[in-house]
Amino acid sequence: MRIPSGTTDQYIYFVAVDSTDLKTRETGLTTFTVYRSRNGGIAAAMTTPTVNEVDATNMPGVYELLLDEDMTIDAGDDSQEMVFHITQASMAPVTRTIELYRSKITAGNTLTVDASGNVTLADSVTHGGSGAVMSLGSVVIAPSDGTPNIDLAGSGNADGITFTRSGSGNPFDTNVMAQINAEVDTAISDAALATAAALTTVDTNVDTILVDTNELQTDWADGGRLDLILDARASQTSVDTVDTNVDAILVDTGTTLPAQISGLNDPTAAAIADAVWDEATVGHTTAGTFGEQVKTDVDAILADTNELQGDWVNGGRLDVILDELTTQGDTNETKLDTIDTNVDAILVDTASIGITKNAAFSNFEFLMVLTSDHYTAGTGLTVTGQRSIDGGGFTNISGAIAEVGSGVYQVDLLAADTNGDVITYKFSAATADDTIVTVKTRA
Repeated sequence: MRIPSGTTDQYIYFVAVDSTDLKTRETGLTTFTVYRSRNGGIAAAMTTPTVNEVDATNMPGVYELLLDEDMTIDAGDDSQEMVFHITQASMAPVTRTIELYRSKITAGNTLTVDASGNVTLADSVTHGGSGAVMSLGSVVIAPSDGTPNIDLAGSGNADGITFTRSGSGNPFDTNVMAQINAEVDTAISDAALATAAALTTVDTNVDTILVDTNELQTDWADGGRLDLILDARASQTSVDTVDTNVDAILVDTGTTLPAQISGLNDPTAAAIADAVWDEATVGHTTAGTFGEQVKTDVDAILADTNELQGDWVNGGRLDVILDELTTQGDTNETKLDTIDTNVDAILVDTASIGITKNAAFSNFEFLMVLTSDHYTAGTGLTVTGQRSIDGGGFTNISGAIAEVGSGVYQVDLLAADTNGDVITYKFSAATADDTIVTVKTRA
């Protein structure tokens, strides 16, 4: 029988038969004792078990037990088994088991599947836990008036889901929208992403840099200022003009140019170059001259690039951006250090779980049942114990064995009883089945 976790109003039925002949149905019984155990837990008596006789005339011997104690499963599990052992002085013991499970869909709701495989969730869908509730190829969420608010449809290998709202109204209620916003804000905060304000500042600075450098790009383009300077410098017309002027000079002097040069103090090429480059910039101010044009253009280029140079210096706009990115990296490193510390603490906390090899272990409990029916708990038995360590032969257990109650016994294992990696314990009594338990020790 499967019962949702947390439900406390469900019953299980059992038949009470005579404890002697094991077949005569008993009626009118009261004062029952019920022990319960969930997911391997120790047997615990129900505080006030509610047992009712169904109908002594029409259903003799049939009783119902209300399941209203310890009905919530542990966190992290989707289902757990639970056992109930019911006894009464005049009847044979009865054992019933159920499965507790974690609900994935609110109890009482109806899912409707049409001929195309689409699932319609009538009026509302409630999800009270975490994680995915279901995975559907096509889902229509419809209110009671039949007009769909949201149509979630995926096809082929498409990534994601397309949300289409038809009709009027908000497809999500305010609580859902608030939860979505909160989850997105948390994800952005945990990832240490840049804020919108910081990204806006970066965008503004980049736009300013582009403005500063665009003028330089324009000067280099065909027909730009630097391009015109280079074109003028390589002009054949200028060379022809120089040649004509030299010819005129030769005519005026009535001699050849080499003869004139031989009478002069011939300067070296280096001296000429120095004289040209060392001339003060104030000497190149005549409009239309090559020197004046170069000076004007170079000054303009320097003005355009100086702002870019300022952005790179310590405290400049680009330097501030890089410093901010470095700070974010340091923050992420600190978070990783914190995670590492927490994981180390978890390892320390879980290191002591289980039986330690070659160390005493107290209150090791086990159940003994009678050989007469193989299920009745054996009480008042004289139990002996043996152990097989790492595949060896069985030898007697060193620790003493004592009865706990309801067929449960315990032994305080000594270090010699746990000195192995895999140990099998065998417990025996004259009128009971052997109980076999195998354990894996830890270092």
